[in-house]
Formats: sequence, C-alpha cells, structure tokens
Amino acid sequence: MKYFIALTFSPHSLSWPLIESFSKRFETFPKSRFFEMALLPPFGHETLSEIPVEDLWDDLGEIIENCMIGVDELNLLTFESIDFTTGRRSASLSFRPKLNDNLYHCQEALKEFLKDEGFQFKKTKNRRKNPDNDLDLMWPVAYFNAHHELELALSVAQSEFQLPLILRTEAIYLYEKTANGPKVLRKFFTFAPNTANLELERYHFAG
Repeated sequence: MKYFIALTFSPHSLSWPLIESFSKRFETFPKSRFFEMALLPPFGHETLSEIPVEDLWDDLGEIIENCMIGVDELNLLTFESIDFTTGRRSASLSFRPKLNDNLYHCQEALKEFLKDEGFQFKKTKNRRKNPDNDLDLMWPVAYFNAHHELELALSVAQSEFQLPLILRTEAIYLYEKTANGPKVLRKFFTFAPNTANLELERYHFAG
C-alpha cells in the first residue's frame, strides 16, 4: 500500500474558476483529484501490517499540529511559477509554490519520522528532475498523453495566469492510494479563516 500527505485548497479561492477551466480544457485524462498538493513523495512500508499503524498516524498528526501552531499566513499559499515534468508516455503541467518556513520544516520533520519508522519513498518524476531536493513541491493541474499537448497548454497558461497566483488553503490530509483514486484516511489539520489574508487575496486578484 502507498500513502501520501497532502495540503488541500479551497474551491472558493478567487482564482479557482480560472484554474478549473484550464484543467478541464487541457487535461487528457483525470489522473489527479486536483484539489490537493502532496507535501511528500508517496511512501510505503514492506511490513505495515505488523506495526501499530494508528499510532503512527497519531504521531504524524502531532508533528503537523506542532509545526502549524500560530501560523496564520498559511491560510494563503502563493504560487510563483509554472513548471512541467515529462516522461516517455506522459507529461504534466504544474504550479510551483513559495514555501513558508513552517511548512518546509514540517516537510522535513515528516520525512525524517517516516524514514526512521522504515517507510520508503517513491521516486517521482519531479524528484528525478531535482534529485538533490525530494521536498521540492509542485502542484499538478493537468496531465497529458502527448508532449505537443503540453507545449500548447504551457503557452496558454503563461498568457492566462497572472503570477504570483494565490489560493486559500483548507486542510492537511493523509491519503491511501487505491485503484479508484485517493482515499482519505485522516484529517490532520484544518486552516482557520483569516480575514486579513482574505482581503490580501481580493486585493491581489483585483490587481
């Protein structure tokens, strides 16, 4: 079994309709649920059935809670650039976020805990592209079967999206990867609304 921890975004974000429209126009196949951005590469354990998994999930939740205490600015996440990954048969277009220090330290703490517990991480395309930084985050919004489709989508994205792009964060979840798509196992953290940050989002979007 494979798992991943992801941050989700609010569909009420002012930029959401534009992103959703773009994804529907260009995505060749619905590979992702599109609402979430994985904080770590997918991870698994060879003997997971032999260890107290619920206790492990509790420990992961505690790590995240400790990292997020008093962090109001994470109600919004800023994406500063558009990027892509390619494989032999498929490609994806993504937004690259600017990470808050707390979120980066949370990634590091989760990664070290999972490694110490014997979990192994999958080598994703993004990790192969940046082998020295397996915590490098990208949020895929469209997947393609052919590279020429990616070239067209990249050109359109660069003309349609005004960067930096700001989205409201909702929560951090633990998912299990299944044949029918991601299955939610735990909600680790919920971001509380912040009026000042919402005003910042409106100001940026209007500009």
